[in-house]
Amino acid sequence: MLADLGLGTDAEVVYQQLLKHSTATAADISSQLKWSSRRVGGALEELARLSLVRPSLEAPGALRLIHPEIGLGMLLQRREADLLERQRAMVHTRAAISRMVVEYGESRPPADRVGVQTMTDLDAMYACSERLSQAAVSEVVVVAPGVIPGPEGRIVETVDMRLLSCDVTARCIFLDSIVNDATTMCRVGALIDAGAEVRTAPYLPPRMTIYDRTTAILDLDPEAPGDGALVLTGAAPVAALHALFENVWRQATPLGGDEPAPDEELTRQERVVTELLAAGYTDEVVARKLGVSVRTARRIVAFLMKRLRASSRFQAGVRAAERGWLGSGRA
Repeated sequence: MLADLGLGTDAEVVYQQLLKHSTATAADISSQLKWSSRRVGGALEELARLSLVRPSLEAPGALRLIHPEIGLGMLLQRREADLLERQRAMVHTRAAISRMVVEYGESRPPADRVGVQTMTDLDAMYACSERLSQAAVSEVVVVAPGVIPGPEGRIVETVDMRLLSCDVTARCIFLDSIVNDATTMCRVGALIDAGAEVRTAPYLPPRMTIYDRTTAILDLDPEAPGDGALVLTGAAPVAALHALFENVWRQATPLGGDEPAPDEELTRQERVVTELLAAGYTDEVVARKLGVSVRTARRIVAFLMKRLRASSRFQAGVRAAERGWLGSGRA
């Protein structure tokens, strides 16, 4: 019980004896506890050092117990003071550690630091993309899986301005379906005129723009691209996104170029639709991912099911797998 106040085991046992017999001598305690005089003497010396006993005024050489309220009270006060001092020291140590963490973070190269910023205001999103485009010095890559009107669509304008003024490499991947949208084709034409490379694919991952392989802008919600964006920095996450872009870029087709003759029975778009159907997606989701109308998606689905002579989507998936249409295409 008294160990927290600094008493050893022997000292506490002897102190308990003195509480019962305040005038007991060392010999008395030795007899009562059946301890050696040396062991009892060591415990009494410890109690004296802690100011729990004092020399007797009536019996020279003997020790007397100091009233517990005084002795233990003073010992408790000293212990509390020690703890308070340790707490103050811990506060200073914590502050020092915080300064070290800040200094360490400031000393690290920017590419090693990971940061995420959320933006939900369209004006802020456009300003951010414009700022990053103007600051780019080597490369801007874009994945645009849908046709988005309004301020978000003006991202190509910020890329245009940068390309026109500096020697920055720009590569953009759009959906095959952009050929059906005059506004998007006009913007894409401006990109090509400015020096960008443009390719298309039947299906794309979520929208992203990567600047100098150090900063990426992503949709906050890929299913609702107008709701906001994430600005991501950091070597590791941005490198992973750039690797994804490169993989899609290798499989995409240059805009306006002839599609390589496939060695299978389906076009690229039909193959992607087949794989999406096998994954269980509805016509609405298929249309959104391809960037086409639901009517067009349903027409493609109906055509595929007719070719496969399937009466259900499940049966169509089974027969597509049997023909080798799944998992071996460019999608």
